[in-house]
Amino acid sequence: MLKTPLKTLLDILINHFTKERLVTLIIEHDEKLLTFMLEHENANDYKKHFFKTIANSLVFNEEALLECLEIKELDRSFTRFKNKIGLFSQEGFIKSSELVVLHFPFKDNVLLGNAKDNSTKSNELFYHEILHKNEIDTLLHPKALCRFEMHGQGDLENALKDENTNYLIKGNNLIALHSLKKKFAKKVKCIYIDPPL
Repeated sequence: MLKTPLKTLLDILINHFTKERLVTLIIEHDEKLLTFMLEHENANDYKKHFFKTIANSLVFNEEALLECLEIKELDRSFTRFKNKIGLFSQEGFIKSSELVVLHFPFKDNVLLGNAKDNSTKSNELFYHEILHKNEIDTLLHPKALCRFEMHGQGDLENALKDENTNYLIKGNNLIALHSLKKKFAKKVKCIYIDPPL
């Protein structure tokens, strides 16, 4: 049992370092913070609550102290849960996290996309990124695009040099887009893809 209440231990740290600065010091395992806790008159309580003993060495438990800073006092009871409702992961609310990833079927595969035209139905083939690495490398290697046609008025050669030209790609759109990715990175405002049914 702690001789000094947890809230008092936290208040001592917050008063000495400020709460905003304290979070940074904890994450960086700052020497001033660690020295302050280990040399304070309540050092034994800090050690019991925010340090672990591993192989006869004292190791700072960063997570325990950060979690305690998140504790909110509600009617003389403590809780580590925020006064908000939402989807939550270990790091915090998913809404405010940059670590959220959209998972979808065959995410670890590359679609071969072998349809010749819209009237042809085909069974789509997928290459797994580990099992079919050579096939994917060949598939994603930039291709030479050919058979350009000009629709409307103007000169085809000048239209290809103009960055504002619209392109209609027939054939394997995914492979064509991959081949054009480097040239048009951060320049394209919109792409319409009409996949075969």
